[in-house]
Amino acid sequence: MIKEFIPYNLALALKELGFDEPCFKKYIAGCLWSNPIAPEVYENIPLNSSDCLAPLYQQAFRWFREKYKMDSVIIRSFSMTNSYHYNIVIDQDYGNDLQSTSIPNRTYQQAELECLKKLIEIVKNK
Repeated sequence: MIKEFIPYNLALALKELGFDEPCFKKYIAGCLWSNPIAPEVYENIPLNSSDCLAPLYQQAFRWFREKYKMDSVIIRSFSMTNSYHYNIVIDQDYGNDLQSTSIPNRTYQQAELECLKKLIEIVKNK
């Protein structure tokens, strides 16, 4: 289940961009944390500078769609040499600006991670 949550460094980057959606877990001092006795949803909680909410990947991608109008898709493609790669396509502002990146010979999870990094980079550079 832990692999469903984005890594700490990306969660911290989302916090800097203003992410404040309810989450099932949070990062405290870089460690994924939740209350095992009384599960709760963390929302608008005061956090130290090194602490942040821990969104699921799907939450992060939804947040970029809703807040920044940035859709993304990951597509697996095969080449003539029977190798494969993932194409990451990011659609900014609903078709007005498309970006495509190819991630060779990696897993879907790595492509998902790269896609999230690219979304963060684009927003930071706006």
